[in-house]
Amino acid sequence: GKSPEPNMYWFTTSNNPNSQPSIIFYVDGGKTTVNMNMDSLQTLSIKGGQSQKDYEEYKAIMITFQLQQQSIVNEYNQARTANDINIMQAKQAEFEKLSGNVKEQLKNFIKTHSKSPVSGYIIDTEYANPVFTMPEVEEVIGFLDKSILETKYGKLAKDRLATLQGTTIG
Repeated sequence: GKSPEPNMYWFTTSNNPNSQPSIIFYVDGGKTTVNMNMDSLQTLSIKGGQSQKDYEEYKAIMITFQLQQQSIVNEYNQARTANDINIMQAKQAEFEKLSGNVKEQLKNFIKTHSKSPVSGYIIDTEYANPVFTMPEVEEVIGFLDKSILETKYGKLAKDRLATLQGTTIG
């Protein structure tokens, strides 16, 4: 399929309209092809335009982070069970460093993908985490190209900042 403006779509495995999406993908002006068997999302294949490629790159960053995060948490829990305060403190420091690295990776992604709707999506979703400060959100919104600021993803990013500033109307 094609879309005049880059847009996010998804598949779910549930008939419940409130269920979380199982598979998220982007459709933009380029051709998007989805090959799948409804019985198994394991065989899913999505080939799309630049927005989909950007989304895949973002997902790879987050999956790597989540795996590293889980490893640190598991090691911390083992240390807690063993009552090893030194390892627990080391794992807390490692976790904080990893979180800082992820923040930097997301910032760099947005900076280098300033014309991607995925960058607006990241600001709206990831930057909702309280570890991000208002100046950090202002900084990354400043990286977005004007063409993205006018899309729904740019508007979502600006809404994220407005929420932090406490000035949303609604």
